Amino acid sequence: MQIVEVTTFGVRSAVITLRRSGSPLRFVLYPMLHMAAEAFYTEVSRRLKSADVIVVEGVGGSGPPRKGRCSCTP
Repeated sequence: MQIVEVTTFGVRSAVITLRRSGSPLRFVLYPMLHMAAEAFYTEVSRRLKSADVIVVEGVGGSGPPRKGRCSCTP
C-alpha cells in the first residue's frame, strides 16, 4: 500500500479509511507533510471537524518530544 508518493510532478498522499464490517466504527488516516500548500491543510482541517476523536503524532514546540496526543471533541 502506498500512502505518500513523490514524483517529479509533485507529492501526493492517500487518505486511508479502515472499517470493520458490521460496525459503524472507522479510522481515517490523513498522512501529513511538513510542507504543503495552504489549501491542503485547510481541506484536512475541514474534514477533521466531523471526527469524534483526533489522534495526532508529530513534533512541535520547544518542550520535550511527545509520542502522541489525543484531542477529544464533544
